Amino acid sequence: MKTEYNHLRVKIYDIFITTIWLVTFFHLAYFVLFYIIFIPKLIIVEIFSLFIYAFIITIIKKNPHSLKIASYVFQVEVTLHTIICIYTLGFGAGFELLFLAFVLVNLFISIGYASITKFLTFLQVVLFILCYYIIPDTDILSSFWTKFLYVYHIIFICILAIIISYMLELANRLAYLNIQQDRDKLKDISEQDPLTKLSNRHALQNFISENLVNKNFALIIADIDDFKSVNDTFGHSVGDMVLVRIANMLKNIFRHEDFVCRWGGEEFLIIIHDVDKNSAVNIVKRVSHMLNTTSFKHNENIIKTTMTFGISYYDGYSELDLQKMIKHADDLLYKGKTTGKNKIMLD
Repeated sequence: MKTEYNHLRVKIYDIFITTIWLVTFFHLAYFVLFYIIFIPKLIIVEIFSLFIYAFIITIIKKNPHSLKIASYVFQVEVTLHTIICIYTLGFGAGFELLFLAFVLVNLFISIGYASITKFLTFLQVVLFILCYYIIPDTDILSSFWTKFLYVYHIIFICILAIIISYMLELANRLAYLNIQQDRDKLKDISEQDPLTKLSNRHALQNFISENLVNKNFALIIADIDDFKSVNDTFGHSVGDMVLVRIANMLKNIFRHEDFVCRWGGEEFLIIIHDVDKNSAVNIVKRVSHMLNTTSFKHNENIIKTTMTFGISYYDGYSELDLQKMIKHADDLLYKGKTTGKNKIMLD
């Protein structure tokens, strides 16, 4: 999902650059057109606009993260350019269509901050209305050039509409991925133990329903022996360190498709699926052996820990009663605790 998200962001960036180049080309055509008609004021305006677009392209090329600033400069340039052209040439040459087209673009696609974009859109609408009522009609253009510019703007808006529709499709997909990422983050938060980063109790039912329907598996409840003495002797921060180290050990030993969660306190619940009883016991023996031969260092102190395990097994055929399995594993764990600890208990 992250790869697709980044790919879409790159695509939107590329389309924005393409749009800027397209608008730059149309401004170059304006320059030639106004030079032919000879309207000095608008020739100067077009030279200024071309410098603005050269500036926009330069800052984006140097720093892709400046896309928001570039979009605001772009909107301001379009607004000022359109007002000056309408003021000089009057309505009828199609600049008013261009004005409204970019207002709609702002409403549908926001590259920058929403509040600023809304303000600029509102300002553009207000300016358009003021232009309509304040700017007088002018006959500076002949009928031919008025119609030519009107058709020219229709063509430009059609091309822009194609680009914007594609950009809107990408923006919608990007918004969808944003929502999915937010949902995944919320799910991770709700189903993850904040200390050990293992799954928690809430994640168990989802794991069972998604992975263990009609499959054999071993359910293990493991408890750190004499963990209270670690907290009492060295403090809770050291106890937390031991919990995190053991959690990381469990994550490294068990497969990605297995389930390892912090069940509560110093207890862990583990599910190994697609294994027989002997294989499950051998895996747990490996965990126990690793713990017995591993020590945790704190300052000058060496902390050694062991665990007791209770194993409940499901064959994949009989009726599944998860709560009964958990209780059975917990009873076996308790039996191991009361008969010496550091044991693996299985019926």
